[in-house]
Amino acid sequence: VSVNVKDERKAVFVGGLWKFKGVHLLPKIAEAVNKKIDKFKLLVIGKPYELTLKETECIKPLGFISKEALIKEVSSAKAYLHPAIYESFGVSIAEAIMLGTIPIVSNRTGIKEFLPKELVANSLNEFIEKTIQVMRLSKEEYYDLITKIGERLEPKVKRETSINEFKRVIEAFIFDK
Repeated sequence: VSVNVKDERKAVFVGGLWKFKGVHLLPKIAEAVNKKIDKFKLLVIGKPYELTLKETECIKPLGFISKEALIKEVSSAKAYLHPAIYESFGVSIAEAIMLGTIPIVSNRTGIKEFLPKELVANSLNEFIEKTIQVMRLSKEEYYDLITKIGERLEPKVKRETSINEFKRVIEAFIFDK
């Protein structure tokens, strides 16, 4: 996990703009967080499929951006917001963690199994509160938390580990019959 200099007022969302990813909740989240974190800004990166977000004082839709710009924006954000209504496993969330950005996710995404419960929200209000808590972490608290999350997640998302786990499950299934 690499931790770059964080913009203390910036969060990101990355993904296609679909309702199932909770994109329609982002304006409400950003407005609520902005009331507690002065000049808070949520960058929304991704193609508008089902929804289009308008730029406001606290939301900036960027659409598609280059890979280099994407890495820069995610790694400099203090939080990665993912309020999914449904998401089997958000790869972009794991990528954000590896870039040193703390995610806040809904309880409707598969990656929640790999995150501390403090970063998994069971309601919209809880999502907003957890976002505010992450945005208020000191540099030391932030670094400690992202390091622990990365250490826990990294072995589970490495290609070799993933392939070996897949083979183990298939073999167990075949030989159990």
